[in-house]
Amino acid sequence: MSVLAARLLTVLLCSVMPLVSAAEAFDHKKADAEFRAALQLTPDERRGERVFATCSACHGIDGAGSPEGPAPVVAGQYYSVLLRQLVDYRHAARWDIRMEHVARMQMLATPQDLVDIAAFIAKLQPARAPLVGNGEHLQRGVHSYFERCQVCHGATGQGDGERRIARLAGQHPEYLQRQFVDVLEGRRPRLTDSHAAAMQGLEVADIEGIADYLSRTRRDRITAQ
Repeated sequence: MSVLAARLLTVLLCSVMPLVSAAEAFDHKKADAEFRAALQLTPDERRGERVFATCSACHGIDGAGSPEGPAPVVAGQYYSVLLRQLVDYRHAARWDIRMEHVARMQMLATPQDLVDIAAFIAKLQPARAPLVGNGEHLQRGVHSYFERCQVCHGATGQGDGERRIARLAGQHPEYLQRQFVDVLEGRRPRLTDSHAAAMQGLEVADIEGIADYLSRTRRDRITAQ
């Protein structure tokens, strides 16, 4: 069993209810106010490209993530979703040691920084195909995905930019599996409140299969923010 699978199993066995509620984890108001203000700004994609040069160390120059899978594919993600996540990292409303390091470097210090880089990333198209799962639990994952996830994320994981629902198609399976852990452990407070109930009852095989399925679906080209 992989280290990630073992961690998933531990979390699933221990989690009857979400471990941390969003209300307890952070103050929504400050993050939400900054997000709304950022949406009113005009992005400068050229400046965003310059800022992204540092991000490419982990996410790749094409935004396709790291070959091993721990850094996600960000290219072609919806602008609104990217902006929401960047704001949440700035306000400790989402926790990941890699991005917390970026936040400490003050590279994304202002709302304008966030909209610039989000606009640039949203227009990127990954040159490399994502990693895919091993296929062991693929059919089980397909069933679980359509039962629990497709109503919001769509049949092929394309999400919805207007509703700020993330595009999951073509994402590295290891990263997707880690998000299940993070949600159940309360490291993503917004998703803990909205997703933890839907995740109750899932087994490791379901999660591995869902991640495998999404890694194999095609990412549609972004034409609008």
